[in-house]
Amino acid sequence: MKTVALIFEPMVAPKKREQVQARELRRQGLAITEIAKRLKISKGSVSVWVRDIPLTEQQRQALRENVWAGGAAGREKARLIKQQRQAEHMAELKRQAYAMVEAHWNEPLFMAGVMLYQAEGRRTASVEIVNSDPRILALFKRWLGFYAPGHRVTLRIRLFEDNDERASIAYWSSQVSADRITTKRREGGKRSRGKLLHGVAALYVHASTDLNRTLGHVFAALVERLNSIGA
Repeated sequence: MKTVALIFEPMVAPKKREQVQARELRRQGLAITEIAKRLKISKGSVSVWVRDIPLTEQQRQALRENVWAGGAAGREKARLIKQQRQAEHMAELKRQAYAMVEAHWNEPLFMAGVMLYQAEGRRTASVEIVNSDPRILALFKRWLGFYAPGHRVTLRIRLFEDNDERASIAYWSSQVSADRITTKRREGGKRSRGKLLHGVAALYVHASTDLNRTLGHVFAALVERLNSIGA
């Protein structure tokens, strides 16, 4: 009777198989993170298994370049996302501006405030309007209360050498309401020569970068609206 011998191949435990694969990939120069990702195991396990495997200088350089390339790709992705969000935000500000014009274009205060800011507003990132006539600033403050409420404002008084500071503060504060008042005397000893007894003042609106952009769109939309009426 012929005897048939059964041959059993040694079984390799899953963990042992993963360890062998991890070590082989490390010898090929792969990063620990990449090995863990490919084998779907923890980076901690990979790190322990391959810690005795040295990398060549060429492999180390390749890993450094991959890290840099990955970082550059990440930064570029973040830049594009930020750019897209900014574009969407600007589009929303423009939409809001056109909606404001559609709702208020025939209101005298709305028209006056927009035109006033276009003529007297400073071309800075924030909203600021400068004038020697407190009525101008008071009108724009009223406009803010109606159409852009919730903003804190500071009244910045600019004094000449011969202006009385206390009298100037009393003069401006009695006619223009503000959350805060500051004074600054002009350098160089420049005098008002009796023409501007209380200096000039600026109404500065805090945290108003978006409001400034919106006002630019409002003016453009208002011009379009008025031109369409006469067409």
